[in-house]
Amino acid sequence: MNKFMTAALRLLGGKFFFAVCCTLSSVELKFLRHIPVLDSLGFRMRKFVWGAIVAGALAFGVCGIFIFWQHGQPRRDALQSISRLASNLANPQGSELLDTVLMPVAIRSQTPAEQQEFIAKALADEISSEGVLALKHHAEFGPLKSVFPDQAAAWSYQAGVNSDDCVAFKMERVGIRAEVVLLHEGQTYRVLRCNNVKQMAEGI
Repeated sequence: MNKFMTAALRLLGGKFFFAVCCTLSSVELKFLRHIPVLDSLGFRMRKFVWGAIVAGALAFGVCGIFIFWQHGQPRRDALQSISRLASNLANPQGSELLDTVLMPVAIRSQTPAEQQEFIAKALADEISSEGVLALKHHAEFGPLKSVFPDQAAAWSYQAGVNSDDCVAFKMERVGIRAEVVLLHEGQTYRVLRCNNVKQMAEGI
C-alpha cells in the first residue's frame, strides 16, 4: 500500500475520524427529522440507517481521494523525469543524462560521449531546477495530442515515436511558451523535447 493511502487510513482511523463522526452525530436528529419515511422507524433502526449513510459517505470520499491521487501520478512521474534531467545537466553523472532523454534520430548513431555533449549544449539554456518548479505549479499537463494538437504529429514523427505514447507540459509567461514533451516507456518517462523551461522561473 502506498504512503498516501496509509496516511489516509491512519487519519480516518484516528482522532479525525472520531471528530467527524461526533460532528455528524450532532446533526443526526435534525437530518432524520426531515425524512418522513423514517418517522415510523424505531430509534435503533434510525441509528442503523444513519450509520449506513455515514459509512457510505466516508467510503465514497476515500475512494474519490484515491482516484484523484492515482490520476495525478503520471504528472508527478513526468515531473520527476524533468527534474532529474535538470539535475543531471547541472551536475553530469555519466550516462544518467542519456537515460533521461530520447535522442533525436540524427544523433542516435553517435557515441555516448558525443550524444552527452550534444544534449548538454542544446539544453544548457532551456531548463533549470527553478524552471521545473514553475512547471510543477503552473503548467498545463496532459496527452501530447491534447496539449499541442497542432504540433503533436510533427514532433512525434521527428522523434520516431507514437504520439499516443507521449505526454506534454505547456506554460506561457510574458509572451514565452515553455514546451516539454516526454515519451512514456513502461514505468518511466524520457524527454524528447524541451524548450524555454528555464525562462519560466524568471520573476516568479
